Amino acid sequence: MEKFAGIAEFVATVEAGSFAQAAHRLGMTPSGVGKAVSRLENRLGLRLLTRSTRRLVVTEAGAECHQRFRQFLFDLDEMEMMWEPTKSLRGTLRVHMAPALARILIMPALPAFSKAHPGMTLQISLRNDMLDPIEEGVDLSVRVGRFDGANVISRRVGAARYVTVCSPIYAKSAGIPSRPEELLQHNCLRFFSRQTGRPCKWTFVQKDIQVQLALSGNLVLNNSDGLIEAAVGGLGIAQVPYYAAQGPLGDGRLIEILEPYAAPPRDVIAVYSVAHRSSRKVNAFIDFLRDALKPRRPRPHEAWGFMSG
Repeated sequence: MEKFAGIAEFVATVEAGSFAQAAHRLGMTPSGVGKAVSRLENRLGLRLLTRSTRRLVVTEAGAECHQRFRQFLFDLDEMEMMWEPTKSLRGTLRVHMAPALARILIMPALPAFSKAHPGMTLQISLRNDMLDPIEEGVDLSVRVGRFDGANVISRRVGAARYVTVCSPIYAKSAGIPSRPEELLQHNCLRFFSRQTGRPCKWTFVQKDIQVQLALSGNLVLNNSDGLIEAAVGGLGIAQVPYYAAQGPLGDGRLIEILEPYAAPPRDVIAVYSVAHRSSRKVNAFIDFLRDALKPRRPRPHEAWGFMSG
């Protein structure tokens, strides 16, 4: 319909960053995409993009329209599939994940999802921040930990065990704490939360009570892989997801400490808008996540590091 003409071209241009890249995605020419967006602007009476010889800049009106148009295209795909329930899933699903979680546990399983749903395209962004999927314009956000937001649904897809680790080099030079409170005398490598603006507290269990400690150290990062590399290098002690540290733990570059005080596993959650509650694409990906995050049988030197349920 003429009323909807140019919407797909505009959304693709915003997300690709240029008419040329949008044209490549849509199988069109760059000039064809540009003309379609111009006609849409004329019809709406709005300037959606500011054009220059170097780049395109999304206007305030364009940013608002992009969010609404993207949701419209998502819903249109869902409506078409709703009336044809036996038809294979198609369209784009935008997913946000933590880098280590994606790299180690989810990406290796993606071929099975793609084989089951060849008509779907996954657009995955990797960031450690706990993002609101509605504000960030993604369909699904996969995180370790809680998320309390308005108009969103959180579903548990697994659980991750966190471990406290250091290198044999550090243990030899600084000693190994025997109780959590002794960490106050050690250099602790901490994860930085952009949501709170502060380093995250470390969690332990003492006498069946879960306690959190605010520790100190000379390195704060917002990336688990970086913390693990710093710990492997002997800089200090870190508390990180087991799935991210299992390689260095397995080959002896790291050792787990304070095991009797290990905290219960943290939930891995999938967060999405309430508007996507009945989305076949979202629910298919959540089913995939639950399968990908099922526990595996550990090697002899390992303890269970990942659970689902």
